[in-house]
Amino acid sequence: MRNVAFAALGLAAMLVPLADCSAQDSRHGFTREQARNRDRSDDSRPEAASDPFSSLERELISLQDDLKLHGDQLEAWSPFERDVRAAAEAEQERHRRILALREKSDPPATAASLLGALAEHDRKEAEASARVESDLRVLAARLDTAQRAMLDRRVIQSQTEPLGSR
Repeated sequence: MRNVAFAALGLAAMLVPLADCSAQDSRHGFTREQARNRDRSDDSRPEAASDPFSSLERELISLQDDLKLHGDQLEAWSPFERDVRAAAEAEQERHRRILALREKSDPPATAASLLGALAEHDRKEAEASARVESDLRVLAARLDTAQRAMLDRRVIQSQTEPLGSR
């Protein structure tokens, strides 16, 4: 009997801290899901790490200046810049679409409509990415060796050390 009492006391001692944590979360108005996710970063705004074209877009002005483009290089730069901006806008549209789900809508979104819209959006993003890649190839072919090296370095740097990141 004594062993049962010790076991019950030990079990109660283990459960009290768990109950206290749960009570603290409810006192602060957290649902279980919110309490579980409260330490995660807020992903409500587009971030450079998850938006490669947005990161590259932030580099465009200084990159163009640093490359010291001339003549036919400028002609190749224009479509590259335009398509990078379009791809960045497509990335940001996805974030806006997801954030809009938090708002009440009439009629409410369905799983099928959401996934269909995401699939269509992915298709458009893939097309935008392909245009940027094609434009980059044309531009790179018109650059000298030093300019190509700088372009390579800066595009990669836009992803690994993005401007404006937290």
